[in-house]
Amino acid sequence: RATEIRGQLRFWWRLLNQKNYADSQGRFDSQKLFEAERDIWGGLGDEETLAASKVSVMVSKQPGSKTTASNSETNAAIKYVFGQGESQWLNAAQKFEVRMKYPKDISAQIEVALQWWATFGGLGAKTRRGFGAVQIEGITAVSDAELKALGCLIARAETTADPVIAWQKANEKLHKFRQGRGFARAQGPGRSYWPEPDQLRRDFKMDDGGRHIPVHKAGNVFGRAAFGLPIIFDFRKTTEPGKTELLPAGNKERMASPLILRPCIYNGRWTATALLLPYWKEALYQPLRYKSGMGTPKAWPKDEKEQQRISETIAPMNVDGKLRGLNPLSAFMTFFGEYEFTDAGQIATAVKVEEKCEGARITFEKNGSVYAKTSSKMFSASGDAAVAIKASLSKAAHQKIASGFYKATAIVKGSELLAVEEAK
Repeated sequence: RATEIRGQLRFWWRLLNQKNYADSQGRFDSQKLFEAERDIWGGLGDEETLAASKVSVMVSKQPGSKTTASNSETNAAIKYVFGQGESQWLNAAQKFEVRMKYPKDISAQIEVALQWWATFGGLGAKTRRGFGAVQIEGITAVSDAELKALGCLIARAETTADPVIAWQKANEKLHKFRQGRGFARAQGPGRSYWPEPDQLRRDFKMDDGGRHIPVHKAGNVFGRAAFGLPIIFDFRKTTEPGKTELLPAGNKERMASPLILRPCIYNGRWTATALLLPYWKEALYQPLRYKSGMGTPKAWPKDEKEQQRISETIAPMNVDGKLRGLNPLSAFMTFFGEYEFTDAGQIATAVKVEEKCEGARITFEKNGSVYAKTSSKMFSASGDAAVAIKASLSKAAHQKIASGFYKATAIVKGSELLAVEEAK
């Protein structure tokens, strides 16, 4: 529907323009943003304040009507992200035409919003998991430089000639990170490696008659809440906590996920892509509540030392004895992008990619390791590799690191710290 397309464009316009509206002291002014948004996109009001949209959208050619029943889906990851309930999904590769009309003085704003929607948006439900993803002919994808300028984080995985396969691979990454057997939980009908189930057992004092005594060392922390709310925990045993719904604190019933998964064109190939929107850190610290009103579930802590302690106890956030990140979202992005895949026929070869991370905070740990930390990722070196990095740094760099604050360019590969380049 035309109204849904306009609503999607409005969302991206709002996200792109938040930095442009500030008060006299440089602080974000939500009222100014609201007024500018209503002036362009329209809004409700009384007879004097009612505003019509300056952007006209018309679907001149509707997509095809071929659909697939959601309950016929066989991919476990797609079923997982779709959730409960049944629906009819419009088949992939359906074409439609849209005509738009808007004043010339706002054309640049509208066309940038259109570009972002074409790169990362969609239509219908579950668009943040890639359902209803759109591609617009003649519009180039948003660049990495534009993503960085807005404060987004991006990670890429497999590349393929088929966008549906890229979409499936992206969601398979999320499914594995959150629920994968042998990765995020024990094999078979085993316990989760995430701390939330054990905290529910503590809060509701139910542990399957002593067979599932809470043992997770992380304690009371609901890290997976940052991926979006609500979350429904269902143990399906009368001797375990009952069906429990985790919600944002206050009167809210949901929190949109800051994570977008979908296929995107990259270097001429469809690529499994993960995007964190600029406000992703707010999702980590969102206060929480149970719908039942019982218990006090806690969000991810802000203290860095506590983040590290907790992260070290959560298996999916670690690889080869090293942390993927200091919070679930940045750890997922590291996990998602640890490998880039190139395919030849039915064969896929994983290749670790060496890259530079500018402005990383460098620290020496008591165990001899060297860490490089950015706002979203953490890399480390130990043993001979750590010794070599320390030997390569100047005396001045050692002094700054000892004082507790030193930034440099980290050369990394996956989660491994290879070298540190001092600023010239």
